[in-house]
Amino acid sequence: VRPWITVDKIGPALVGPGSTVQFTIFFNNMGPSPAAWVWINDTLDPWMAYLSDSNGTLVGAGVGGASMVRVGNVLQYLFTNVQQGAHSFVINVTIGVNVPEGAPLWNNVTLNYTASNGYLLEGSNDSVKMTATGVNITVVKTVDRSWATPGDFLNYMIRFSNLGSENAAYVWLNDTLPAGVVYLGDTNSTVWGVGPGTTWSHVGNVLRWVFTNVQPGSHRFNITVRVNASGVTDGQALVNRASLNHTNANGNKESPSWSNATTTVRMPAIVVSKSVDRTIAYAGESLTYTIWFNNTGNGTARFVWLNDTLPANAQYVSDTNASVTSAGVGTAAWTRIGVYLNFTFTSVLPGAHSFTITVTINGTVANGTLLVNHASLNYTDLNNNPYLWSQDWANATALNLPRIT
Repeated sequence: VRPWITVDKIGPALVGPGSTVQFTIFFNNMGPSPAAWVWINDTLDPWMAYLSDSNGTLVGAGVGGASMVRVGNVLQYLFTNVQQGAHSFVINVTIGVNVPEGAPLWNNVTLNYTASNGYLLEGSNDSVKMTATGVNITVVKTVDRSWATPGDFLNYMIRFSNLGSENAAYVWLNDTLPAGVVYLGDTNSTVWGVGPGTTWSHVGNVLRWVFTNVQPGSHRFNITVRVNASGVTDGQALVNRASLNHTNANGNKESPSWSNATTTVRMPAIVVSKSVDRTIAYAGESLTYTIWFNNTGNGTARFVWLNDTLPANAQYVSDTNASVTSAGVGTAAWTRIGVYLNFTFTSVLPGAHSFTITVTINGTVANGTLLVNHASLNYTDLNNNPYLWSQDWANATALNLPRIT
C-alpha cells in the first residue's frame, strides 16, 4: 500500500511578447495512502519572468503544508502529507517583450515523492513547449513620380506589412509631407484587416493615423498631393517621410520603422539673349542677328513665345528658326507683320537653342542711324504655368557715306 503520484503540466501553445501566461501543474495522488513529502521543481524558460503562484491554497485541502523557494529561474516547491485525490496549482509568468518571433519556449517540471514511511519512490516529469508569436510591422513608402513639374499630382503609397503571427493592438503612422505640396486626400478608409475606429488628424504638413487590431498581412493606402505652382524651385527634392510605431497584441511597444519617398522638381529656366555680327555697317549691307533661348533648367518648356522687332530701316531677308526642331525643340512656327516677327516653339528641352535672322539695311538710311533690334520672350512649363519674361537688344550703327576705294 503506497501513494502513486505523477506530475502533469498544461499551458498555451502560443505566447506573445509581453503577455502573461498561466501554467497549471497537477500532481494527483492516485494511490490509497498519503505521500509524506512531494518535491516539485519547475524550471522557467529564460524568456519568462515569475509573477505569482497559487501553491498556498492547497494547504488544508488535502495537503498538510506548502512552501516555495525561487533559485534563479527554478521554482522549488515542497508539499507535505499529500492525501489521496486531485491536487493542482497555477504559476503565472510574463513573456519577455523582445522574444524573437518563432522562438521555442520551454517550461519543465520534475516531481519526486516519498511514501508515508519516508521511502523515496520513482519520480516523473513533464514539459510544455510554446512558440513565441509576435508582431513585426515595417512601413514602406513609394511615389508614382520620380520628378514633377509644378501643378503635377503625386500619389504616395504607404504599405505597412504585419509580418508577424498575431494582431497588433495599435499602429501609429505619421506622414510628413514635404514643403511645396498641398494635401488633397487619402484612402485610409479602404485598409483591410484592421479594427473599427481608425482615427486620423491633419496638422500643418503632418498627417497622423491610428489603426487598431491590425491583422497579419500587407496593408496599404494612398495619399494624393499636388505640387504647388509657386514656392518651389528647380531641382528641389520633395521628400515625404513616413514613420510607424506599433504594439503587439498585449500593448507592448515594438521596434519603430520609417521610409522616405522623394520626387525632384523640374522647371524650365529660359532667358533670351541677342547679338549682331557687326556693330557698324553700310547702307545696303546685311546684318545677321543671333538669338539664344537656352533652357538652363531641368524641366521642359511647353511653349516659348519669342517676339523680335526689326529696325525700322532694315528689311527682313530670312531666318533659320526651323533648324531648332532638330536640336531639342518639338515644333517651330512663325509669323511676320511688318517689322514684327513672332516665333512659337514647343517642347523646348533643357539645353542650348539658337537661330539667326538676316536683314538688309535700307539704301536710304540716314548716316549714323542707330539700328535697334529688340527681342522679348515668354514661356511656360509643361503644365502651362507662366514664368518671368525676359528681353534683350542688339544694336548697330548704319553708315551712308561715299565709299572711297
